[in-house]
Amino acid sequence: MKSYYNTNTASQQASDRLQPRKDLGQNFLRDPNIARNIVRSMDIAETDTVLEIGPGEGALTALLLDSPAKHIVAVEYDARAVKLLEKRFATAVAAGRLRIIHSDILALSLETIVDAAQASNGEVLKIVGNIPYYITSDILFWVFNEWAKQELRNEAVGGLLLTKTVIMMQKEVAQRIAAKPRTKEYGILSVASLLVSAPKLLFHVSPQCFFPPPKVTSSVVEFSMKRGAAAANTFRAVHPFVRVAFNQRRKVLSNALSSLLPKERLPEILTAAETRKISYFRSRAEELLPEDFVRLHEFIREFQ
Repeated sequence: MKSYYNTNTASQQASDRLQPRKDLGQNFLRDPNIARNIVRSMDIAETDTVLEIGPGEGALTALLLDSPAKHIVAVEYDARAVKLLEKRFATAVAAGRLRIIHSDILALSLETIVDAAQASNGEVLKIVGNIPYYITSDILFWVFNEWAKQELRNEAVGGLLLTKTVIMMQKEVAQRIAAKPRTKEYGILSVASLLVSAPKLLFHVSPQCFFPPPKVTSSVVEFSMKRGAAAANTFRAVHPFVRVAFNQRRKVLSNALSSLLPKERLPEILTAAETRKISYFRSRAEELLPEDFVRLHEFIREFQ
């Protein structure tokens, strides 16, 4: 694979550096070993398309271009970073292997990004990003929702297969993703992650690996995405239900879900649940596994 630049981030020229903007929550990754470990965890093959969210100064972009990846699409909100990336990786851009999109990722659809890559149906898509902490949840749910839409699109007309997402985030958020039921960390993000993927906490990252150093430890989490329209439809149907349940997590579910239950049929519903040995209504949201939420959702739909 042809190298387009020096991949050692420590040897970058001053012209390849940006002054971080606090309003954008920028903490640029400056540790080349961490960057290599992140890219290595993606297991990139020569037919893969990679979407990078928030490339910043290009620490990961450089290594992605030295990987076997067929296409790389980088979405960056900061106009200064876009200009820097276009200059630093001009050869890759001119060759058509790297596409840089100046936009807020949350304003785009995965379908638009996939089309921009001009990849072939059935090829693999992977997502990677070192993202601002203050919008981590927003971006994760963007990935989950766009994954669901892409799986349904694949079922209908074909397209890229989103198989893996690797995101650097605040350690606290990573712990919520990896949380077990009956803990205070277990919540909406925990259940959503398991509905769409097999999440795995890979490693933690010291604040000293960034400029400026954040006040918290970071973590890298891998999401091995599920496949198929059935999984996508389950997530889209059950996720709003899970949100309602956790919005009043201290209440038992017969109360927490009252807005979803027809009041005039509530006695009938609870009696039917007892008859079928469905005891979830006496539990709190934090006690249920994702498959419990799926079963409870399907049961309630019978009465709506």
